[in-house]
Amino acid sequence: MNNAKNIAKRALVVALATALLPIVAPLALADDAMDRFQPLRSTVNARDVDREVPQRPAFRPHQPRPGKTAIFKLVVTDADPAQLGQAPVIAQTAKRYHAHDTLNLHIVAALRPEMLGEGAFEQVTTFVLPDGSVYESRITPMDLEAEEGATIKRADLAPHPVPVARLKPLGVTDAPSVGRLKSRPVSGLSFSQVMLPVSGTWITQHNLYGTWTVEVKLIRGDDVLGTATTTFDLFI
Repeated sequence: MNNAKNIAKRALVVALATALLPIVAPLALADDAMDRFQPLRSTVNARDVDREVPQRPAFRPHQPRPGKTAIFKLVVTDADPAQLGQAPVIAQTAKRYHAHDTLNLHIVAALRPEMLGEGAFEQVTTFVLPDGSVYESRITPMDLEAEEGATIKRADLAPHPVPVARLKPLGVTDAPSVGRLKSRPVSGLSFSQVMLPVSGTWITQHNLYGTWTVEVKLIRGDDVLGTATTTFDLFI
């Protein structure tokens, strides 16, 4: 009699366990998964996502050789020399420029053609931020005898042919106002020009204000024909 009761009890326990298994097992698995779960930690500060600025290389200025070089003078101006004909202004009218009011700055290098030699060369213009890192390094192919509209294939610069810059005769003026420019020719000098857009660019969008440095280097092959450096201030 007792054996029959024990058998009945065991059968009941087995039946109950079988009935509860579909409910208990998922809960046990879920608890185990929670014990194993380790939340991921973000390595990015959410507040810095919109302000993230790419890392820029540090500027290493070229050490020029002593003596006379092909660059006579380097000037930063907000007056566009191209709009002044063949005798542009190179007198630096200011050292400080309001970033939001300055559409473009022009880097004008007065050059000694007799020291440039013959054949093509290139100008490397490097813009350096106030923190000492490089904002941009721009290569401009040049040739003293280039024809108007001449281009050259430079795969390292662009997938399509790039323009070859021509040097133009240089003139200077000491007039403080661009509206009263009276330039006078300077015998034997030419100039090159590179433009830096300012207002509405990465500069004003990321508050890159302070004292900038610009370096111009003339290169033909492994020879450095001339180097010059100057500074200017951007403020708001």
